[in-house]
Amino acid sequence: MDHESESVERPEGPSTRRCSGDAARIKSITNRALILAALADGPSTITGALRSRDADLMIAALRDLGIGIEEAGDPTTLRITLGPCAAARSTAAWQAP
Repeated sequence: MDHESESVERPEGPSTRRCSGDAARIKSITNRALILAALADGPSTITGALRSRDADLMIAALRDLGIGIEEAGDPTTLRITLGPCAAARSTAAWQAP
C-alpha cells in the first residue's frame, strides 16, 4: 500500500516547527492540519493535503472566517495566512506587558 506523507510547516517566526508523518492521506488529517494552521501565530504551509469534498468545505469555511488559503504550486500544497482577527490577536499578544 502506497502512503504519501503530509506535513505542516511554519517557516517564519521564532518558533519554527515542522511536523510530518504518514498520514495515509486521511481526509480528517487534512482538516485537522487546516484548523491548526488557521490557529497558528503566523503563515503555514500544508503539503500532501488530500483534496476531498470535506477538505474543500473546510477551506471554504475558513476563508469565510477571513483565513487566507492559497494553492502553492499544486492542489495538495496549501499556504495559509492569518485572517484579520488572528492577526489582531497575534499583535495584541506581543503588546501585552
